[in-house]
Amino acid sequence: MWIGNHSWTHPHLTQLGAAQIQSELPRTQQAIQQATGAAPRLFRPPYGETNATLRS
Repeated sequence: MWIGNHSWTHPHLTQLGAAQIQSELPRTQQAIQQATGAAPRLFRPPYGETNATLRS
């Protein structure tokens, strides 16, 4: 089974700036790592939405 990051609050990440995106993902990474002992290597953006800011 694969576990991936899907963001902390499930926002429309394409409507956020880079700093806001960066506050969503590490929090989720840390929670998953604490619960499972491994950090996820996969990320699926909420709603399947992506843009250049999110990809970078």
